[in-house]
Amino acid sequence: MIRSTMAVQHRDLRCNRLREAAGHGLTIKQWTHRRLAAELNVSPGTLSAYFAGKVDPLNGRLAIHQRLARLIGVSVEELIAFYETGRWPQSESVAATSGSMG
Repeated sequence: MIRSTMAVQHRDLRCNRLREAAGHGLTIKQWTHRRLAAELNVSPGTLSAYFAGKVDPLNGRLAIHQRLARLIGVSVEELIAFYETGRWPQSESVAATSGSMG
């Protein structure tokens, strides 16, 4: 039970971090939620499922992460590391919009 609770907490953290990363994309490009979904090649409903925490970012399609990483100017590895640690790499694209640089 404790292990299950911890797994859910970790998933929730990753979902929050995906929302934060996507928020950088929305800010950088000044896009709507619908436009971001189109650029990530997912439906607005799928993007909403990620934002609502119904889909663990690490269980998603790699192509979504590749597109999001490219959008915010980081590598896929850096984006996945952010999901796990909550710390952004030293990247100008993210630094320009983030107050949580590590």
